[in-house]
Amino acid sequence: MSMLFAWLAFVRMDLGELWFMSSCQMNRLRSSYFQKMLDVILWVGRSYKILLLA
Repeated sequence: MSMLFAWLAFVRMDLGELWFMSSCQMNRLRSSYFQKMLDVILWVGRSYKILLLA
């Protein structure tokens, strides 16, 4: 389950980077916000995986 979330997060990160790279300065600020959100999602996913393996 956590693998699925991590995979979805990575896919969204790739799509987000492509989208924001072709956008204006305003969207770059939004990009960093989404990047932080994705970092949190990945961190939660990793913690969940560690709990499952423990």
